[in-house]
Amino acid sequence: MVCIYCNHPTTVSNSRKSKKDKSVWRRRSCNTCVAQFTTKEIPEYSTTLVVRCRDGAIQSFSRDKLFLSIHRSLEHLENAIDTSSAITDTVLRQLLDKSNKGLLPYSHIIDTVHLVLSRYDTLATNIYKAHHPIK
Repeated sequence: MVCIYCNHPTTVSNSRKSKKDKSVWRRRSCNTCVAQFTTKEIPEYSTTLVVRCRDGAIQSFSRDKLFLSIHRSLEHLENAIDTSSAITDTVLRQLLDKSNKGLLPYSHIIDTVHLVLSRYDTLATNIYKAHHPIK
């Protein structure tokens, strides 16, 4: 990776795997300007996961779409953005554990979100169900 300040090569001085998700935290040092900064590397799910839609079509998975659909259900909360992000990560972990070589049926995503939301907030679950009914 190149330095965010001077665009010269960097070296990794510290690296840790996250216990919560499949990310890696890295502390980097620039070889030229000696600046230090931190990066967080996460998998690119849109290139590794695909969703089988209700009509049978296949499309790339989008964490952003998942986040927005969950956030819409949690807008009534004061900390909706942070909560939505945490719940999205929880749903994504569960989906990855049960995915069949990167293929996620749309219904499986809906079922997983329903289950996770039902453990957290009843109103959010009902709002989500109104937009994403179980079929």
